[in-house]
Amino acid sequence: MPVVRWHDLITGSPTLADANLDRLVHNAHRIQLRGDILRRNGHPRETATRPRTNATPAEIMRNRRPTSPEYASTGAWQRLAEATGQDQCWLVSQGRILHDPFGTSLDDIGDYGPISRGMTAPLLDIRRIYLEPAAAGLPRGRQVLDRFPAAERIPVQSHWRIPELREGDPEDFLRPKREVLVLGVKKGLAFRPNGRSADFIAPSTSNGCAIACAYCYVARRKGHANPISVFANIEEILAATARHAATLGPKAAPNQVDPRDWVYDLGENGDLSVDALVSDNVRDLVALFRSLPNAKGSFATKWVNPDLLGYDPQGRTRIRMSLMPHGLAKLLDIRAAPVAERIAALPDLHRAGYEVQVNFSPVVLREGWEAEWGALFEELDATLPAAVKDRLAAEIIMLTHNAALHEVNLAWHPKAEEVLWRPDIQEEKRSETGAANLRYRTGWKGRWLQRFRDLLAARMPYCRVRYAF
Repeated sequence: MPVVRWHDLITGSPTLADANLDRLVHNAHRIQLRGDILRRNGHPRETATRPRTNATPAEIMRNRRPTSPEYASTGAWQRLAEATGQDQCWLVSQGRILHDPFGTSLDDIGDYGPISRGMTAPLLDIRRIYLEPAAAGLPRGRQVLDRFPAAERIPVQSHWRIPELREGDPEDFLRPKREVLVLGVKKGLAFRPNGRSADFIAPSTSNGCAIACAYCYVARRKGHANPISVFANIEEILAATARHAATLGPKAAPNQVDPRDWVYDLGENGDLSVDALVSDNVRDLVALFRSLPNAKGSFATKWVNPDLLGYDPQGRTRIRMSLMPHGLAKLLDIRAAPVAERIAALPDLHRAGYEVQVNFSPVVLREGWEAEWGALFEELDATLPAAVKDRLAAEIIMLTHNAALHEVNLAWHPKAEEVLWRPDIQEEKRSETGAANLRYRTGWKGRWLQRFRDLLAARMPYCRVRYAF
């Protein structure tokens, strides 16, 4: 069943189709093949024999019955597609066939090397752009539009007031995350004191996200989908940030955020590693903080974007990689980069000049949580070079949930609620903004948090905890 027909064939449930696509396709390798099926041309499916070790991909298809590949290369698969002329599609994820249109599968295709990461399906496939007229008239707005020339353009009065997004059914909000972009102008340029992840929350150059974490709180006025909004007035935002840092002057005393510099959180309501796929706003932010003698930029991410390695941050931008155990991430971090890829990216980011820190966030408690977090700490310890360990710091953020998000998740990802919605160990608390949230019960939360810190200290004693919440 070709992927492009999944929505048509899974009748009555576009949510089910989206769920399948987003769990399989976004981390899979898609190879579109052309032509008729070989079996219709007399292909002897039941009489396959083992090919020579130097067989071509086409010979492999003709001479053997495939079962599950561990290896393939871009070139081999391209030659396979060209040689067989198939108008079908394999899904390949982590070296294994997830879908084989021939009714068979490959167990090995000879000496063609490991699967190329360059074949990964894109996180974004922008087909529709809602744009404020003022944004379209700015240089950055024109750059974004030029980057997606085939996308439908829909003028709107405000990037916040888009009924098609705000009133969308939560059962069908993954598609807009992949296909919709909003282009607007940032109106408010206030700097809010923080004291946790940063000294100040800077005016954002975007909001919304293409990733769909089940615990995410940022789905607000744009609706449940909350796709990426890019703000085109980047020069205005950069100038305001530079003025604010200049007004502060040198940092008078060290604090838990940073011993020397004022730190600005740049991506409170999004993921800048993903935003960098859309515009040059992130590159410009990194360049700004490279020039500020008393300030650093900082953002958390769950995505691995190799383009960031070329931004030359010179130690003036802090990347906080958000991590959780692999099994939890597969369940909760929908459309995010796999945890193994996030961990593997940390040494590269350090070598590129970023200050690298980690977020253990959110800490979701379930049976066996100490064992799975302990395994994650051991994996980190084995991966990080000494230069990263020497300055490593972490944030620990226990899960915060709420009833409204619980209802949304029941509509599109109810399995996540089996670990997120735990009224047996949670209680309602009012946030600083007055919202009614669910957090782990007073007393219990403190004991669990201390156990978490003790576990971290035992496995990664060099990792300083900047704050735990």
